[in-house]
Amino acid sequence: MPPRPAFGPRPDYYVGAAYRHGELLRRLCHLDVIAADDPLLSDALEAAHFAVVRADRFMQYREALHAGRPYIVIANDLATMRDPDTEVAEAEREMLELASGIVFVTDPLARHAESRYSLPPWCVIPLKPLACDLDFEPLPQRPHTLAYAGNLLARRALGGPWAYRVNVDIFHMAVKAGWEVHLYESQPSPSAAREYRAAGCIVHEHVPESALLRELSQYTAGLQVFNTRCVPPAAQEYARLAWPNKTWLYQAAGIPTVGCNPGYEAPRIYAGRWGIVLAGPERFASLTEADLPQIDERVRRFEVIDRYLSTFASLLETVTPRPH
Repeated sequence: MPPRPAFGPRPDYYVGAAYRHGELLRRLCHLDVIAADDPLLSDALEAAHFAVVRADRFMQYREALHAGRPYIVIANDLATMRDPDTEVAEAEREMLELASGIVFVTDPLARHAESRYSLPPWCVIPLKPLACDLDFEPLPQRPHTLAYAGNLLARRALGGPWAYRVNVDIFHMAVKAGWEVHLYESQPSPSAAREYRAAGCIVHEHVPESALLRELSQYTAGLQVFNTRCVPPAAQEYARLAWPNKTWLYQAAGIPTVGCNPGYEAPRIYAGRWGIVLAGPERFASLTEADLPQIDERVRRFEVIDRYLSTFASLLETVTPRPH
């Protein structure tokens, strides 16, 4: 019987890391994906050879431990990197050190974990789109428009470990400069949506991840930005070390990226080829379509998660199923 991993949340809604790694398992590795909120999850885990869990969903690894199943962690986020004194620090340690293997989505996450924990076998698989999602007919392009796909945080998050995602003032600067700013929330937040609409942004209803690339294809460029105001030092460093996940998303949609405080890897990865980096949000006023590179079809199809299938398969081979 082939191994059957558990991975959530539900396939018709999961986004970002959950969607891309979940579909890597389901479509490319031909393994079952079981929703973590399925009422029959315990029974499914009992029948599974191993589980695949997410680092930002602590109940998933605990469910696997309770069922006596080995598990692999998709480390899409490590709370201690943003906040070393977080209340979930010990749970993070247990989750990683008891895992059979770990997939980190960036090198900085892996280096941080290595410095704190005794790790099982691990690899790095960036959060790039799936090749099967790139086959779509692009929408007619709308002039002088910018899009952002990701979580929206309200100003009340300023001062906390997630403050680098409070981008309302940056987006407002783009709106004041004459750009239409269109936002696609990963997870609905009514209070944040109200603030962003008040700042002049257009907040859209949730679009399934599999349809998001086509939806983004209609805009002039995508936004990759981090707020730097009222951000604790550890969270600032977390954002500084970020990889340009959104750039790969926009590139797959066929649009360039406009970055503002985008993380240390972003200028090296996309500046001048897949997008540009602004010196500050006030530069939106002088930004024109002519400043942006074009994304050709070869570039659009190159950075996909499918290229890491053998890396993931090698890690899966290290998992020793426990007897039922």
